[in-house]
Amino acid sequence: MLNQNLGFKIITISNVEDIQNCNFNERWLFRGQSQDWKLKSSIENLLDELGYDYLWYLDECATGNKSFRQEFIDSFKIKTGLAHNGNLHLLSLMQHYGLKTELMDVTESKDIGLFFACEKDFEQDGVLWAFNIFSLYFCNVDNGIVKFNYKFDSDEIALDYSRKSLTNKACYANFVCQLSLHDFQKKENIRVKRQKGKFLYAPNFWINKYYTNIENAIFSSYGFSRNSGYMSNINDIDYSIYGDMLIKFIIPAGLKEDCLVYLKNKNISQSYLFPESNEDARLRVICSNILEEFKLREKQPFGVL
Repeated sequence: MLNQNLGFKIITISNVEDIQNCNFNERWLFRGQSQDWKLKSSIENLLDELGYDYLWYLDECATGNKSFRQEFIDSFKIKTGLAHNGNLHLLSLMQHYGLKTELMDVTESKDIGLFFACEKDFEQDGVLWAFNIFSLYFCNVDNGIVKFNYKFDSDEIALDYSRKSLTNKACYANFVCQLSLHDFQKKENIRVKRQKGKFLYAPNFWINKYYTNIENAIFSSYGFSRNSGYMSNINDIDYSIYGDMLIKFIIPAGLKEDCLVYLKNKNISQSYLFPESNEDARLRVICSNILEEFKLREKQPFGVL
């Protein structure tokens, strides 16, 4: 019999009430996927689309060549006028508005994660991942690479970059970025506020390539492999601080419509999560144009201008 302490739980939802009654607290982050794809950052998916090997990409960065990510940042700075912002803030904006980065979107809200698991691909089962970030934190912080903030008045958990120089063990760090995106007027971004958005980030430091892949970084952070999951039951979840670290919920295709009705009754819908101001539209267009120009260039035969 499989030792359940060595793996993570895979739970198939049988009705909306199953997920509705899950008793998660502020220690958890969620990611909804409309199909059971690998946990990949958007830049990894872009490399796959263009037929580039991810390790080649890392080698190019390691040898001092400008990475695609840095190309995007440089172009984004010029076209948005945000040259004074730090790279992490720029990456978060780029990711949110459609450019490709090493960040992976997550949310503090179970229901919002469920929405993204159910919003499309109605012939395919969706997946809702639940990450216990206390466990993620304790597995990964090393020599002050990241700092831990706990605001008792709001019960807010934040794992942020520290100012300390990154050490040679930085490849083991899997950052949880607690970021508030701002528009040009420095007002809180209503879209991110409604989506309760955060990011997971496996930093691309070139010491150990295994950990630069975000899926490997996440699973190794918990001491699991992707194949170490085991089928379980909704009643088996251990919500305690030393309980479950990672849970994968399967949302059957036939249940997606019911979930969307349940969420709509809670005012969670595409229009609510993605309101579009003039600034939202501008950033989205800028990111789309940068990406399309890049794809067009990269798809040209070698040596053809």
